[in-house]
Amino acid sequence: RGAVSGVYHFLEMLGCRWFFPGAYGEVVPQMPTIAVSALNIEERPTFCFRNIWYSGWMPSTAEDSATLKKWYDCNKMHPIHISTPGDDSITHLASSD
Repeated sequence: RGAVSGVYHFLEMLGCRWFFPGAYGEVVPQMPTIAVSALNIEERPTFCFRNIWYSGWMPSTAEDSATLKKWYDCNKMHPIHISTPGDDSITHLASSD
């Protein structure tokens, strides 16, 4: 997961953004060339996992699920596929240590 997050972090540094799932929500700047100087970035996520609660649109096909999974990757989200409470009681279930 760290390598995937690293790639998307680098793309964010170049101006890429993913506001919502699908091509319509992607912003990918056009650049004739990309010049990169030496990088040494180390990060330790504050959270054990990142997830969102949403209502309305739900993935209903395999293609929708794949699109949502890519969007999660682009936004460096690492969801757990269980129902989690919406209040701070989750801190008792999954600490950041």
